[in-house]
Amino acid sequence: MVRMRREKSSVQPVMPSKTRTEDSQELDNHLDTNNSPTNLDVEIDYNESTKCDVCATKCQDIIIGCLMSFSVIAVGRKMMSTTQAKGAIGCLNGIRVISMFWIILFHVVLYLATFPPLLGNIGYVDKVGESWSTIIPRKGDLAVEAFLVLSGLLVTYLTMRQFKRCGGPRHHNWFLFYFHRFWRLTPVYMFVLMLYTTLVIFVSDGPLWNQWIPTQAECEETWWEHLLYINNLYPLPGGTGGCFGWSWYLALDMQLYIISPIFIITFYKSRVGGVVLTAITCCACFGVSAYFSVVQGRPFGFDTEYYKEPKYEGGDVLYTKPWYRLPNYLVGVVLGYLFFCLNGKKVKINKILNLFTWACAIAVGLAVVLGVYTSMTDHRVDQWVAVLYETTHRFAFSVAIGWVIFACNTGNGGPVNTLLSWSAWLPLARMNYCAYLIHFVILLIYDFSLKQLFYYSDMNTAFAYIGILVVTYMAAFVIAMAVELPMIELEKVILPCKRKTS
Repeated sequence: MVRMRREKSSVQPVMPSKTRTEDSQELDNHLDTNNSPTNLDVEIDYNESTKCDVCATKCQDIIIGCLMSFSVIAVGRKMMSTTQAKGAIGCLNGIRVISMFWIILFHVVLYLATFPPLLGNIGYVDKVGESWSTIIPRKGDLAVEAFLVLSGLLVTYLTMRQFKRCGGPRHHNWFLFYFHRFWRLTPVYMFVLMLYTTLVIFVSDGPLWNQWIPTQAECEETWWEHLLYINNLYPLPGGTGGCFGWSWYLALDMQLYIISPIFIITFYKSRVGGVVLTAITCCACFGVSAYFSVVQGRPFGFDTEYYKEPKYEGGDVLYTKPWYRLPNYLVGVVLGYLFFCLNGKKVKINKILNLFTWACAIAVGLAVVLGVYTSMTDHRVDQWVAVLYETTHRFAFSVAIGWVIFACNTGNGGPVNTLLSWSAWLPLARMNYCAYLIHFVILLIYDFSLKQLFYYSDMNTAFAYIGILVVTYMAAFVIAMAVELPMIELEKVILPCKRKTS
């Protein structure tokens, strides 16, 4: 719009002594003697036009932003970028991806070696199951603890930085705190669940292909449990995730996220208060876990023989439950608070002390993983040993992971930090969530499509694992490009505050 030059007005300033009638008469005389618009008219028109232009520009920006959110080129460029964001904790990407690799290996070995309808050499599998080589793949469920530590760390670190910017918890937008998490997880989660429930059955066929039918029927009835993130608790005491079994972790993570402000705010206001609250909570969770481990008579490690008849039937009371996993999440919360206090500063640790701490962390990790070897032999440990291991081993592994993150981010990681912070992990890390959602679907498609028995061996399993791993990340790339990343970008367009902070 062409800006009009303001003319020097012939209307004199209104003096307090003038009456309203005199003022109106002067303005009328001016209008009679000058047919051109007055300065007042010009300014009103200009202001209204400017407001319209601003609204039109905002609407245009939102529309273009929505369309660009689904641009293959724009989204693909962000997906494949290897540039680290300023202030990012680089080692987290490597931990994410390696943990995901371990989880996929765990499920591949578990379902190829323990699903009798598929196996052609069950006797050999029983013999191999007693060797050291199978321990690491079979303990891949520990990789979940790494995800819990990362989740607690990031939500604490990022939220406290928001507190610092906005002036404290009272001024924090808590609606957006929860909405962002729901929006971040749910659209792509429901999309993959939809594929799993309705379309996967048409992908292939085979003698075992009808295994999909009861699963799909269950998902059609219980999909709302996944939408509300209660599939690990409902119906009480809850199972291992419902029809979409591996999604128990998503429900658990959401539940821990919901209660995380209790610990974050306490730490932000008082370091001592945060430490005390965390210690009391961990002790209470250990007590509850020990109780359930005793009354359920849970076996040690890979042993399948219970110490006594379980008291609670019809569900899982430990593995997928918040009271069992909360201490591991709190390791990440404490770590996030430490990083917030350090504010990017490095910590100089004596070389000998640093090496000693690394040795302790590695020893704890190996003890947790390899300590179950006795359960693969005829030796049976006392129940109190099984209860102690069941109650604390995941927390101990989480502490070891926490040290790795702390050392790498404070300049004490050496070659480990170089490996974990490798920029090539970044694109794979962006696909990780979709890889977690889709990997089990790919594995089941492979299993149920087999037209002949699977003969288990290290070589056959290795090739099956590599193939499933590659196909998983290929499918994850497509789903992330089509659903996950567009939804993330769409949130930034719709919510102005997300545009400012992104």
